Amino acid sequence: MNNKNKIKKNGGAAMMVLVLFFVFISVSILIGVVSPTVLEFKIATDSFNSKQTYFLAESGIEDVVYRLRNSKQTSSTETLVLGDTEVTTSLTDISNGQKEITSLGDTNNIQRKVSMDVNVGVGTSFSYGVLSGVGGFSMDNGSKIIGSVYSNGPISGSGEITGSATSANSP
Repeated sequence: MNNKNKIKKNGGAAMMVLVLFFVFISVSILIGVVSPTVLEFKIATDSFNSKQTYFLAESGIEDVVYRLRNSKQTSSTETLVLGDTEVTTSLTDISNGQKEITSLGDTNNIQRKVSMDVNVGVGTSFSYGVLSGVGGFSMDNGSKIIGSVYSNGPISGSGEITGSATSANSP
């Protein structure tokens, strides 16, 4: 009768070791699956921020070129902010009529730098134009050009040009 009242104190130890072993294996598998996913998410976020920073740096240069082209006031340093992205554009005189525009974009400590050299002076500006060589330019059958035409030869025909037409070396 004494045997029935005894409580075994070491019963279930193997089961506990087995449960802990399976928990350890499950956590290892879970970490192995989640780690690459988190890493890919970080890479995608960094790539997006890098592209956003680059395009804002390009926008900073385009802003300064627009100001120079249209004789608007331009300081030596301009700052643009879009959301949490900031771009600082600097304008430097290189030589007679030549300027260097440098733009540095920064998004969450991801930086992109873009630079451009421009010549400031008198010239011809085209928007949606046609440029032809010494042979000239001919228009027929009700053709229409929405924009400007610049030709090194004669411009002839019965079409319509909505912008300006310049014939540089026509007879």
